Amino acid sequence: MMAPILYRFLVFFLIMVQTLNAQHNLTGTFSPAKNYKWVLVYHQKPNGQLNFVAEGGISNGKTEISLPKEAPKGTYRVVYGLPEDKNYFEILYSGEENISFSFSPQGLTFIQSEENKIISGYFSEIYTLENKLINFYRSRSTDVSQLDAIIRSLKEVQATYEKKSDGLMAKHFIKANHPYIPTTNENAVTYIINSKDHYFDHLDSNNKVLQGSNFLNDKLFNYVFTSLPPKRLSAVEVEKVMQENVTVLMKHLSNGDESFKLYFLYALWKKASDNKMNSLADIIYNEHLKSVAVSQDKTSLIKVIDKYNTLRVGATAPDIVGEENSKNLSDLSESDYYLLVFWNSQCPHCLEQLPILHEKLTTLSQLKVLAIGLESDLESWKKESAQFNGFSHSVSMGELISKVSITYEIKQTPTYYILDAEKKILAKPLTTEEVFEFFKIK
Repeated sequence: MMAPILYRFLVFFLIMVQTLNAQHNLTGTFSPAKNYKWVLVYHQKPNGQLNFVAEGGISNGKTEISLPKEAPKGTYRVVYGLPEDKNYFEILYSGEENISFSFSPQGLTFIQSEENKIISGYFSEIYTLENKLINFYRSRSTDVSQLDAIIRSLKEVQATYEKKSDGLMAKHFIKANHPYIPTTNENAVTYIINSKDHYFDHLDSNNKVLQGSNFLNDKLFNYVFTSLPPKRLSAVEVEKVMQENVTVLMKHLSNGDESFKLYFLYALWKKASDNKMNSLADIIYNEHLKSVAVSQDKTSLIKVIDKYNTLRVGATAPDIVGEENSKNLSDLSESDYYLLVFWNSQCPHCLEQLPILHEKLTTLSQLKVLAIGLESDLESWKKESAQFNGFSHSVSMGELISKVSITYEIKQTPTYYILDAEKKILAKPLTTEEVFEFFKIK
C-alpha cells in the first residue's frame, strides 16, 4: 500500500500538471448580434508583430474559442471586423484563467477574468478622477477642499489597485499609468508643467509586457503630441515643442530593445506624417528612425519613407522624363498652378474624365494642365490627346511600369497632382470633383 504522504504528494503533483497544461476558453457576446460574424485572435509582440492564435465564428452574437495550450501569456488582440487595424480590442491573457466578456459599440465589459476585470476597473476609476481634476482647473475653482478630495481619491484608487493587482500582469499597466498627483494646492499652470516634468516617473518604456500592448504606444504618443505649455502657440511653435518632446522621449528609449524602437519610431513618424507635420516627421526620421532602421537591416523601410517624402504634400515634384514632348517641370514658369494628370488613352474612365477637365479648366488663366500619357500604344495616345487643345501633352511608354509611373507611384489612371508656381506639391486629389473643389469651380 502506498504511503499516505506520498499518495497525497502524487495527487497534488498531477493536479498541478493538469492545471499548467489546461486549455482555456475565450467566450464573448457581441451586440447588436447581426453586426458580427467572426473573431480572430492574435498575440501581440513587443516589435509590433501579430502572431495568429485562434479564430471562431459568432452565432447569434455569441462566440467561444479554445486557446491553444501553448498560447503564451501576454496581450492579445481580438479582431471582430474589417479593417482589422480599426476593429479590435485588447485583452490580457495570463495562461491561467478563462476569459468571458460582453462587447458593444458602447464599450467592453469583462464578466470573467481577474486580470481584465481589475485593469478595466482601474482605468475606469482613475480616468474619471483625472477628468474631475482637469475640470476643476478648467472651472477656475478656488475650493481647496474639493481639490483635496480629488487628490485624496486619486491616491487611494492608485494604491488600492496596485495592491489588488499584486502577482498579475495587470500591475505592469497600473503602475506605469500612475498619474501625476499634486501634493499641494497648486494652480492649473503649475499642474500642467509638473505633469509633463513627472510624466516618466512611473513609466518604464523598456518594459516588455508594456511593449506588447498599444498602451505604451498611446502613452508615448500622448507625451509627444499633447505635452504642451499652458499658453497659446502658433502651429510652428507647437511643432517645435513636439520636436523637443521627441528628444526627451528618446532618452527614455535609448537603452531599449532596437526592434521595439524601430516599430515605435515608424508609428510615430507615420502619425506625424498623417497629420502633415512634416518638420516633426523629418526630425523623427532623420535623427532617430533612419539610424535604427539601418542597424536593424531594414533598408526596405528607408526606401518606403524616402519615396513617401519625395511625393508628399510640400515636397518639390520630381521632373517628368517622357519619351515625347516631355519638359522638365523646373523649366516651366508661365503659371501660378500646375495640374499633373496621369492618364491612359485606352482607359474608359480617363476618356470620360478628361473632357470634363478640359471643359472646366482651360478657362483658368493661372493654371497649366500637364497631361502625361502612360501608354502602350503611341498612335492611340496621339489620336486621343489631340482632342484636348490647351493641355500640355507628353507620353511615357510602359503604362503603369513606365519610368514616370514608378517615379510618381501611379497605381491607377487618372491620377492627379496639383503644384504651385515653384512646383511644390499642394494637393493630391483623388477625383475630378476634388480638383474642382481645390480651384473653387462648381
